[in-house]
Amino acid sequence: RISTRHKKMAQVRRMKATHDYVGKDESELTFKEGDTIMVPAPELETKKEMIKGVFNNKVGLFPRIYVDDTSVKHKAGQATKVKSLGDYTAQNEGELSFPKGASMFVAAKANDKFWKGVFNGKAGLIPMHMVIDASAAAEVDPAKAGCKCIAVKTLVNENPGALSFKIGQSIFVQNANPAVAEWKGVCNSTVGTFPKDYVLDSSKASAEEIAAATAKNAATPEEQAAATKYAEVMSKRAEILAASSAK
Repeated sequence: RISTRHKKMAQVRRMKATHDYVGKDESELTFKEGDTIMVPAPELETKKEMIKGVFNNKVGLFPRIYVDDTSVKHKAGQATKVKSLGDYTAQNEGELSFPKGASMFVAAKANDKFWKGVFNGKAGLIPMHMVIDASAAAEVDPAKAGCKCIAVKTLVNENPGALSFKIGQSIFVQNANPAVAEWKGVCNSTVGTFPKDYVLDSSKASAEEIAAATAKNAATPEEQAAATKYAEVMSKRAEILAASSAK
């Protein structure tokens, strides 16, 4: 019989951050690419853009497109490839020992704590909390959707968690609708809205047109001031991410 504690554990998914994310306020999480965020399974069953998870002992919101589900999804009768999160030395007879980053295969669930698997040709038990799913799966990458635009003006948001970009950078826009004043895009691992006249769609504007617009704006006092402010905001963002990973 599965205990209540193990049922609750089964309802939590281990998510791996695919990009850095800086929370926009105290209700949101801040994490770096590669960090692990624990997310209740019911959150993933919704269509909400922002979901709730736990990182560094804090409960908060973050965009679901910033993570991949790395919980091991094993199908009966099939072998699933997994990767170890760290070194592990067998604690009891029947367990496998393995180094960090080891690739293994699990064939079945032994109990609520161990997989039955194989490493280096040897069969044994593998602790569930020591591995993540390494089977081939499509990664969610916000930067692969829509069109690529080039910034012809620097956008600066005082909030390090909000979208900022500098002149010349690429911004990926999912829906470049010419009928609206603001577009939603991705740059510096951040999703946000911005005035569409800050960019040119690289699929429609020529390289010469983009270069001309960039050169014209770069010479203005407004752009030079924005570039200085952008550097300050990005420096603050880096400090926040460093502090988050040091906790």
